[in-house]
Amino acid sequence: MSQFRLMTWNVENLFDVGDDDGPKTQAQFAAKIESLRAVIDAQRPHVLTLQEVGSESALAKLQAALEHKLPHRAVAEPDERGPGGDHQPTGATRPGRDPAVPFWAVAGAGR
Repeated sequence: MSQFRLMTWNVENLFDVGDDDGPKTQAQFAAKIESLRAVIDAQRPHVLTLQEVGSESALAKLQAALEHKLPHRAVAEPDERGPGGDHQPTGATRPGRDPAVPFWAVAGAGR
């Protein structure tokens, strides 16, 4: 029987160096990428959804670091309700979260 592996993870502020919520140094950013890579590669998901990714640049750096390649990318942006209306397009809510931080999804056809 085939198995389908879905992984979801709030990676807590995956921002580039120099971004307001990003790490102070390149070494800190590299360490975060490496820690995320190790877990994702160990799990080998077919689809990975990530929350709190601050930019496509940070996401691309994570994707490039993965040994278990997940080459496709899709983004779900917050809706237009603004502060207090922190609903995502899927209807999921994030109470107490900044609605301006998008949810990101990365998918791949891993085997």
